[in-house]
Amino acid sequence: MAVDMHSEVFRAVYDSLVEPAPATLDWAELEARVAEAPALPRRRTRWQLPVDGRARRWAWIVATAAIALALVGGFAILLRGGEDIEPPVITRPVVSTTLPSPTTSLPPATTTPSTTATTTPTTLAESAGLMDWELASVPSLLNEYRPEGLGEIMNTVVGSADGWVAAGTTAYNVISGETSDPGWVAAFWTSPDGREWERVPHDDDVFGGADNYYVVSDITAGGPGYVAVGHALDREGYDLTSFAEYVVWGMGSDYQDAAVWVSEDGSTWSRVSSEGLGGPGWQIMTGVTSGDSGLLAVGLVQDEEGSALWTSVDGSDWQRVDPNPFRGTNVWSISTNDQGYLASGNIDFQPTIWQSQDGIDWTATQLTEPGTDIRGEAQGVVRFGDTIIAAGFAAGDVGMGDHVAGIWTSSDAGETWDQVPPFTSTVRQTDLFGLVADNNGLVAGGQQYDWNDPDWARTAIWVSRDGGAIWEKVPHQDEVFGGYGETAMKLFSLAAYDGTYVGVGAMRGDPAAWVGVWSG
Repeated sequence: MAVDMHSEVFRAVYDSLVEPAPATLDWAELEARVAEAPALPRRRTRWQLPVDGRARRWAWIVATAAIALALVGGFAILLRGGEDIEPPVITRPVVSTTLPSPTTSLPPATTTPSTTATTTPTTLAESAGLMDWELASVPSLLNEYRPEGLGEIMNTVVGSADGWVAAGTTAYNVISGETSDPGWVAAFWTSPDGREWERVPHDDDVFGGADNYYVVSDITAGGPGYVAVGHALDREGYDLTSFAEYVVWGMGSDYQDAAVWVSEDGSTWSRVSSEGLGGPGWQIMTGVTSGDSGLLAVGLVQDEEGSALWTSVDGSDWQRVDPNPFRGTNVWSISTNDQGYLASGNIDFQPTIWQSQDGIDWTATQLTEPGTDIRGEAQGVVRFGDTIIAAGFAAGDVGMGDHVAGIWTSSDAGETWDQVPPFTSTVRQTDLFGLVADNNGLVAGGQQYDWNDPDWARTAIWVSRDGGAIWEKVPHQDEVFGGYGETAMKLFSLAAYDGTYVGVGAMRGDPAAWVGVWSG
């Protein structure tokens, strides 16, 4: 059975990557040839659920990655030579050019937190009990486990004095009960404490329905109370059952316009109508924040061959910033604090962060030396005292595997960077999607998964109390962080408020949330 499974998976991958697979090759030979094939560039993805059939799933994953290259990262590479594209201001860091090996020995944990990163960062394998985590109670619209994965997913979460609000997507046929014409619609949840959640009742006019599909990517406290951003999906442009892994981010479809929702209390929402959300080609919003310059959102736009920046005073009227500071780049997230704005993503598949004082003029810093073998992406960036910390993934290539959780630290305002040795081996991959900082320390959350076994997926949490030099992994518990098959879980977003940490994601077809507090 194992040989048949591997043969099915790798034959599908080989067919898509290289050429029609000869019938005489067994799975081991196919695997070896795939490993030697040119790596496909990889973009940030969020896990939906597996489609029927492993071979079909893998074939679509590879095909979708190729589409992502053309629609997302490819613009920055293939069109970079155009004279009308102004490259971003990039600072070249002093970094190691070799991806370090995973740490195998366990140094003693520090007991005196510091806000300055050390020059020789290390990692710890398991936490000494610094944090306690539990799986929250989130209602699901599913009555039974659905292996095809058409359910609900929590993409983003934010906390405030009024409680917690999460947003994401729901398969429309789960809401409507109709088995045909599936699609994704916006979804919101609220909680007073992050432990017990309620789903905001669905409204076709606001969240989408049979005629309009929407996805929520990020949420922030701002504007009238809360502002959420995302995009509309072209309902004729994709087959949900074929692109279940990637359709939440529009892969495999023609994008439509960016989308914004506003709410005073997180329970009652309205969708915004603004000319600034449209324009030539497609556009989507992937991140939003609120600061001294008002509301800022980032995302991808077709006519700019990369990312763009939007601004709004109240969350209702939006304008694209011109000239575009993110043209020819891939920017996914944006955040702010009292020291200014930060954004994260990649340039030519080099992990990159951006800094700005006013939210309009930005300086880019690539975290690894361009031209080296290390690739990756920064998927979150925060400040902790005088240290800037970025999190994402790092790899020797950006193909189907061999990437590990990536953490980079800078104690000189981003001029130079140290890469923390990777947390995990390349046997099972790790992406960090969440990174938060407060007076207690740093918490990074993500997902560990196995390209060769789609049924294996787990949420993972690391903590640091010394500015990001030493990281400790919260011990894994299947009943909290997931396991195999029906209990496979992945975290997509992490937020902190008043000493409580909440992560959100999915457990196959069900929405999932986690709550953590410091033990001491």
